[in-house]
This record gives sequence, structure tokens and C-alpha cells, in this order.
Amino acid sequence: MIQKFKEPLTKLRDKLVRLKFFMDIGISFLTIINFALLVVTASDKLRNIIPVGTWTLVFILVPAAFILVISFGWFLDRIVNYQSSYYKIQTDRVPQTIEMLERIRNMEKILIALGGEYGKTKKKPK
Repeated sequence: MIQKFKEPLTKLRDKLVRLKFFMDIGISFLTIINFALLVVTASDKLRNIIPVGTWTLVFILVPAAFILVISFGWFLDRIVNYQSSYYKIQTDRVPQTIEMLERIRNMEKILIALGGEYGKTKKKPK
């Protein structure tokens, strides 16, 4: 019986984790949305332009803000490859990481030069 619920729960968990990942990527841009909400709630002139109450605007804009943040995170992940670029820049700025990567490259060269198993492809079965 537990097995019956395991697969749907696993799929739900993976979807929630993916949404959180997209939100984490886009959350750094939440200040723009906070500014928009501040303008909506603090500006009487905007209420004169849009003939709805402040709370109605807030109830519409807060869920829209979350959807926008998740969508922006998806865009940064899928289209821009933001995480890879961010990691590359972060790695390039740390001298210890650069030194470690250079040592690993040197070790790879030595292992390949010694003719060890490293770097060779697996033999095809006969």
C-alpha cells in the first residue's frame, strides 16, 4: 500500500523542489517586486488611475509576484544558464580554487603520460 503512494509523492516532491530551485534563482530580484508593491500600497495617485481598492491590488499582485519570480528563475535557469555562469565567475575569483584546479589538471597529465587506466575508454566486450 505504501508503494502505491510512493511514486506520486516522489513526483510531487521533485516538482516542489524544482519550483523552489527556480524561486531561489529569481528571489534575488524580489526587490523589484517589493518596490512595485510599495508603489501600489503607498500611492493614492495610482488608485485614481486603476479603479480598484488597495487590498484588491495587493491580493492580485502578491501571487503574481510569486509567479513572476518563479518564471524569471526558470528563464535564468533554462535560457541564460545563470547558475553555470555564476559558478564560473565565482570560481574564477577564488585563487585557491584556481590553484586546486591547476593541480588537478597537472595530475591528469601525469597519469595519462604514465599510461595508467585513467583517461582510457572501457574496452568493448568481445
